[in-house]
Amino acid sequence: MQGTLMSTPMRELIDALFDAHPDDLPYLVHGDHPVSRGEVRAAVDMEAAVFAGHGIGEGHTVMLQIPPSCTQIEVLLALWRLGAQVMLVDHRLKPSEVDALRSLCHPQFMVGAGTAGRSPLTFEPRYEVVTSRYPDGRPATTEHKLVQFSSGSTGLPKVIGRTAASLSAEIERFTRIEGMPVLGERMLLLSSTAHSFGLIAGVLHSLAAGVSAVFARRVSAKDILAAAGGHDVHVIFGTPFHYELLSTARGLPA
Repeated sequence: MQGTLMSTPMRELIDALFDAHPDDLPYLVHGDHPVSRGEVRAAVDMEAAVFAGHGIGEGHTVMLQIPPSCTQIEVLLALWRLGAQVMLVDHRLKPSEVDALRSLCHPQFMVGAGTAGRSPLTFEPRYEVVTSRYPDGRPATTEHKLVQFSSGSTGLPKVIGRTAASLSAEIERFTRIEGMPVLGERMLLLSSTAHSFGLIAGVLHSLAAGVSAVFARRVSAKDILAAAGGHDVHVIFGTPFHYELLSTARGLPA
């Protein structure tokens, strides 16, 4: 794939990622219900049609706040296929924190799941999607298609923008790192899909490489080990918190 994803508009990048491998390969795996690349592609097409009906298209700005889930991934890819600039915010942020980010960036739309400020400890494959329009929102003025925010621990959150070319280049770099999962392998993804590493090294690299992204039912040592063993994963991606959690396990699952 090297060189095939560089300098492409976002919708072309998404199509290239899906076209890289057969539709029947499993892509998102939760419990005993793997979802194939083709099924995710069809869901993305359906979501894109719904969002287009709301008036979302090229250059529109959308704030997205859905907990890590198949729904979140499909909605993000659908908005990108329409050419929207997506402002990705953590589902754990309180409404007042989201309002502060909205005042900073002026999105035209908000896509959420009604879970703002709550922190589900389970990975739920599906959420109901709610789309709202802000009359005072502003269209994108740059080519950035992904907008993320720093924690704000040192003051106001910093805005980080990524273009399609930037995302494409980073996916390419991950494919060249020794030890990254490859075609047909399975990765247990514990890192949040709302954060850069979980999104790019996890979700997007898996789509590019033909890797299955496996999700644990709950953030617990027992459930993480059960997912890893039950799906015979080749690699686990997480944060120090997850690895410390695993160290508390009393034993391997039977």
